[in-house]
Amino acid sequence: MSPEQKRKFNTVFGGMFIATGIFAWALAAYFAVTPNPPKPAPVVNGTSIDVPSCRNTLRALGYEVTVKGKDITAYESAITEPKLQLDRATVAATVCRLPLKSFCMGEGCERPGITIVVASNNPDASTAAPAASSVASSAEATPK
Repeated sequence: MSPEQKRKFNTVFGGMFIATGIFAWALAAYFAVTPNPPKPAPVVNGTSIDVPSCRNTLRALGYEVTVKGKDITAYESAITEPKLQLDRATVAATVCRLPLKSFCMGEGCERPGITIVVASNNPDASTAAPAASSVASSAEATPK
């Protein structure tokens, strides 16, 4: 490579490096001056669950339902058709869109049968619990 070619080569690549540097400084200045977009407001992803409608739905599926604190307990005593009852229990556990706290099916449970306990994350559930449990206990106390 001749000295003239080296000079042209260095001039071209030096100019490219200088242009790249100026572009990088301009980009840095732009980002330093431009404000960030505002953050969106925090959104609560939890769904609001209506405890009475959940209780009524579980009763319509044939379960005895009690509400204690933030827990909704559905119970069915007799296990006659296990497959069908397990399918209904699956529906019952998911119909209220609440996290499943416990599930027991069979003779080895605390109460033999099917017991489903879902935990309510609704703050209104604790205030509605005494009224709901008194309604449930009065409904269980009346003879059928």
